[in-house]
Amino acid sequence: MNNIDDLKEILSRKEELLPELQMYLVEYTSLGKCLQHPLVYAVPFFPSMEAMYNEQFKQKKKYLEDCVEKKNWSSYIFMHERPYRFNILLDRKPRRL
Repeated sequence: MNNIDDLKEILSRKEELLPELQMYLVEYTSLGKCLQHPLVYAVPFFPSMEAMYNEQFKQKKKYLEDCVEKKNWSSYIFMHERPYRFNILLDRKPRRL
C-alpha cells in the first residue's frame, strides 16, 4: 500500500476472505464473528472489509519472510498480533505462514 488511492482501491474491492484466514473466524454471541489469526485480528469482523484483511495478511507474510531472511527476530515477533507474540517467542523457530 503506497498511498490513499491504494487504500481506496482495496476498500472498494469485493472479495472473499482467504482460506488461510477463514479457519480463524470465531463466532461470539455478544460480538458476532471475530477474526483471530496470528497476523490479522478483527474484533468484530466486518465482511465488507475482507479485501483489507486479505491485503494485511499478504503484506505481513511478505514482511515476515524478509525478517526471517535478515534474522530480524524482534520485528518478526512484533509483527504478530499481541495475543500470539508470547507463543511465537517461545517457539524459537520462525516459520513461514
